[in-house]
Order: sequence, then structure tokens, then C-alpha cells
Amino acid sequence: MEQCRDQTRFSRNYTSDVYSRTQSVAYAHQMSTIPKIRAQLPLKSPSKHYGFCDAEIPPKKCARYRQEASEERAQQLILIRSEEVTLLALWNSAGLETNFSLLAKHIRRYGSNAAGNCMEYSILLYDDLSHQLGPGDFQDIVKFESGDHVFNVVNQPKGTDGTYPKHFSDWDERALIVDGWLNVCCPAREYPERWRAQMHKWAARDLKLGLDGISPLDPTWLNLVDESEKISAPFRELLW
Repeated sequence: MEQCRDQTRFSRNYTSDVYSRTQSVAYAHQMSTIPKIRAQLPLKSPSKHYGFCDAEIPPKKCARYRQEASEERAQQLILIRSEEVTLLALWNSAGLETNFSLLAKHIRRYGSNAAGNCMEYSILLYDDLSHQLGPGDFQDIVKFESGDHVFNVVNQPKGTDGTYPKHFSDWDERALIVDGWLNVCCPAREYPERWRAQMHKWAARDLKLGLDGISPLDPTWLNLVDESEKISAPFRELLW
């Protein structure tokens, strides 16, 4: 039903040619690319957890989120991230562009032991989208300047200084957000609503975020989507 409502909204707001292209990107990827990418990180994200005491974990979630499993995820991410840093350092010293395909291949080779946060989701999505976007489409990885989160953006022009409009209401009507960590693909103008909805959903499940175990409804985190500047991710710097 949600997909049908989204398609109706698109049909009202977009011309037929833009709708056709946007639909193929947004909904094909919402229904297939994000689940496919999430399946490539079977240990999921170390940044989401139920706190630091196994007794606080819902019984049906204990196998994945118990302390031992959480430590395993964190260790796997350290291994993955250290190799990413090595590759990026080599490319940087040689003056080469970031090779997202090779980074994605590096993550995938961990198979059932692959874990990742928003950065790894973005790498995998960038590689997948590069093979899926149509002529005239373009993408980027964007960061909240004042917060620890990156996500993929499709069809939103950026300024010459690498910045994007601060408020998503000012983004291009064709622009899309594809956020694997948040498990959301939507028009950019709808992203704040989807961000908040997911945070409320996680809070209702008593999930905590990050090393500090903050609530998804912590105002500093919840309001990032509106209050932070948005910048093209300086990718080599993100991993240092």
C-alpha cells in the first residue's frame, strides 16, 4: 500500500518522462537494491544495539545483539575499515580517484562475516547504483557536517564548494535519498519525515545508537536532518 501511495504522489508531481525515470530508480532500488545491499552486511551495523547489558535485550533479539555478538561485529568492522584506510591511502598517494567498485568488492569478500555502518552501506550502494542509473542521472555520497552519518544522493546538484541545500525542502524535485543504514529510499524532500519515523520506530524497540548508546530521539541526533549542513562527503577524510 505504501508503494502505491508513493506512486500516486509521483504521478501528480512529475511529468511522465521524469516520473518514468524516477520511478525506475526509486522503486526498483527501494524494493531490490537496498535489501540486496543489506544482505551483503549480514552482521549488520555495530552502531545499533540494545545497550550494554544482555539482560536488556529482547529475548528474540538476543542471538544477534548479545554482548559477544556485538563485540564480534565491532571487531569485524575494525578489520574492514582498516583495509579501507589502506586502499584509500594508496590511491591518495598516487593521486587516484576513489574506486568504489574495489572498496565494495573488498567488503563483499567478508561474506557472512561482513559488518558495516552507514559508510559501508554507502560504498556498496554507490557501486550498485553506478550500474543501475540511467543516462543523465548522477549520484554522490553526502554527509551531515555536524553529525556522524553519510547517505547516497541521486540527481541533486551541489555547489562548487561541495555543499548542498541545508533544508531538504529546497532540494530538486527529482532528487532521491538512498540510505541503506536507515533502510529508506525516497524523494529527498520526504527524507526528514522518513528519518524521524525510523528514529521513533527504533526508539519504540528500545534500540540505542553509537558507542555512547544514545536514544534515537535524542534531540541532537533527531534534528540532524534539519539543522546540520549537508556536504559532499570528503571520502578519504571520513575513514581517518
